Amino acid sequence: MATSPVDPPENRAPPPSPVAIGRKNSFVNEEKLTHYLERSLHLPELVLPDRFFPKENSGKTPPEIDLRQLSLCEKDSLSKLIGSVTTIGCFQLLNHGLSKELISAVKAECEGVFGLSHKKKMMVSRSNGVCYGFEEHSGEIEEYSGENEECSGEFFWSRRERTSMEFALKRVWPEGFRSFSQNIEALSAQIEKIAEFILQILLENTSKKASIEQGDSLLGLYKHGRNAFSGKTEACLKSDLVRILIRRSDLSHALSIHLCDGSPEFHVYSRKGWISFRPAHESVVFTVGDQIQKWSEGLYKHVVGRPMFKRDDGCMSMALLYSPTITLKGGGQKTISFAQQVLLAICLIFLYHLLVLLSKPKEIH
Repeated sequence: MATSPVDPPENRAPPPSPVAIGRKNSFVNEEKLTHYLERSLHLPELVLPDRFFPKENSGKTPPEIDLRQLSLCEKDSLSKLIGSVTTIGCFQLLNHGLSKELISAVKAECEGVFGLSHKKKMMVSRSNGVCYGFEEHSGEIEEYSGENEECSGEFFWSRRERTSMEFALKRVWPEGFRSFSQNIEALSAQIEKIAEFILQILLENTSKKASIEQGDSLLGLYKHGRNAFSGKTEACLKSDLVRILIRRSDLSHALSIHLCDGSPEFHVYSRKGWISFRPAHESVVFTVGDQIQKWSEGLYKHVVGRPMFKRDDGCMSMALLYSPTITLKGGGQKTISFAQQVLLAICLIFLYHLLVLLSKPKEIH
């Protein structure tokens, strides 16, 4: 059947909606709305990590202090020690007496520790809720360098958890755990003796009197990845900051003692920036921890330090995180102010009159 010309087609579009006639002030309201949106939707200027990265503070090198002179209470060494920990939170210790043979033996055995497979490392990982074990961090360097560098990592030995530590290592490294355990325990004990001596001097310099009791110490073994620091200084600095902000929050300590002989550069980070210096030959670098800063009420400055290696071969360094128990002497002795003495006298007088009144015999009527 043919369609009539007057019949509307099936797909005809609906007629347009009528446009309402706006009032005169509608344009004014539209301008105000546009101005408001431009102001409220304006994005703030973002401060990116590259611009926030702290600058290096030049001209500051931690002093070199001789332990032999310090043990003899030599005034110049004492003043250098106190001055360095109150300003930059770091100093270098010479003639420390640590066994070179023992240090070399531990470093040699570290090759076997870090040579374990990834599966075995995960069996002795700090992510399992323990304070000791492996903590690998190859991702930070790759994120900034864009290259697949040899994996770097950390291994922490706890003296307090030695029995559990040895049992865990025996499962994954039965052929070498016994010698490694004996050497690393002996080295930790030597470092602790020096740290206790230094800490005692720092405590005696304050108005508070305290005694040091054995707590828990973690000896960190650090493997610096091959070529990880070759021509990538900026990337490594960013990696350090990430590790400081995220991974170091659970490693509270009083002092950190760094064994990094052969490192061409050492970095010290604080809230005010960072400094770099070349450690003296066969020196041990001390940095102040958060526990001492809190105990001294900010007198000693908490910083974080780490060595930087630029050689082509993978390097090892060690750092003991010394965390003893500090007990204040005479903590129960308190002075009584004049106002408290007056109030106490009034109370005693009132109590005396009350007892006299109660002690009088009652009259019998």
